[in-house]
Amino acid sequence: MLLPEIDHPDLSELYRGKYDSYIAALDGSGREKTRTEMFLDLSLDVANFGSVYDSLDDMLTSGEILSEKEGNGWRPEKGADKVDALKGNSICSEGLPKVLQLHLMRFTYDWQTQVMSKINDRFSFSKVRTCHNPWEFAKFASHQFILT
Repeated sequence: MLLPEIDHPDLSELYRGKYDSYIAALDGSGREKTRTEMFLDLSLDVANFGSVYDSLDDMLTSGEILSEKEGNGWRPEKGADKVDALKGNSICSEGLPKVLQLHLMRFTYDWQTQVMSKINDRFSFSKVRTCHNPWEFAKFASHQFILT
């Protein structure tokens, strides 16, 4: 987004968080690639989820299977054969920013009909959140986050 353009250190530290994007081979070879990425906001899926917490849980705990048979396998090294892999995200040790900004993806695009449509499903969150999910670190366990 605008991360490289933000020069004010106090402002960027307030909104900046980090997460790890990973991909790991499922063939038992132990090949894995992890990249730490910074963010100013997290984009959450609204479709098929009833709350912010369900969407965050899915984003940070479940991965996507890349299957060689379906043509979207992972090539660990240049010239290597594609292998089945698991691709996903997790909050890294630096974790969440002081102010977490969530972008709710309430619009979807249908590629066959070329029509944009709004998702009007109910999507809830409570005003105060005490951390206890697997993707929430122990260092946040005694903290409460106020959602506005």
